[in-house]
Amino acid sequence: PSMLPFYGEDEDDILDETVFQLFAMGFARKYSIRRVRFSGCCLLNPKLLAAMSKFFIENSNLCRIDFSNCFLGDDSTCALAAALASRWNKSSVIAIHLHWSASCSDDANGELLEALAGFSNLKTMSLVAIRMRKTGCAALGKVLRNCDLESLSLRCDCVLDSECWVAFRDKLGGVSQLDLSYNPISRGLCGISKGLSNKSSVKVLRLSRCQIDDEGVLALGNALSNDTTMEELHLDSNTEIQVEGWCGFFKCLEKGSMSKLKT
Repeated sequence: PSMLPFYGEDEDDILDETVFQLFAMGFARKYSIRRVRFSGCCLLNPKLLAAMSKFFIENSNLCRIDFSNCFLGDDSTCALAAALASRWNKSSVIAIHLHWSASCSDDANGELLEALAGFSNLKTMSLVAIRMRKTGCAALGKVLRNCDLESLSLRCDCVLDSECWVAFRDKLGGVSQLDLSYNPISRGLCGISKGLSNKSSVKVLRLSRCQIDDEGVLALGNALSNDTTMEELHLDSNTEIQVEGWCGFFKCLEKGSMSKLKT
């Protein structure tokens, strides 16, 4: 098979450690497997990820890793980070999707992102409900600097610091799709705006429910007034933007060449 899926129903659906060990032993060197997906699985026991480490380390053709709506704790997240950091062929992985349904600490998620910073060919990264504060943000900054991402999604509970915004400003050049929805990013919107002003290739920008205020939307409008690439912009449910802010935003767009933009 080229894809191996694991499905669970809820956090009580705990996968057996023996199953994972047999999987790792049987498929670690099956180079035809290019994608592995865990959906709705409870992986709170770190022994499960430890049993899988051989697969993540040795399968040289693995290119897509997907953990959707999974239950991981700190220990399991660190076990996954250790396996990815030890991977022999990091250059084969081009897409990673991580969606946690159980809260992990900033330190554990930071360790995982530190491991991903070594995947220089990574093109698509999606992080949903991955709690990031100081440690996680520092590691994310490394990922942004080391990888030429084309699609980046950071949805829910990512409180990004100044280092991340600097990385956004410097590394938006190759990103065509950027999703920062459900994050309180109003203070850092100037960083994104500077990135968009710097010959950005972003075509789709999603900023839904980001607590953007008048100042933030005006900074975004000024950046987009010189943008010729943006095709789609999502600003729904930013209730702190008042009439004055919206008027200023659309005036900025009128000054530029945004005929392709869909809002």
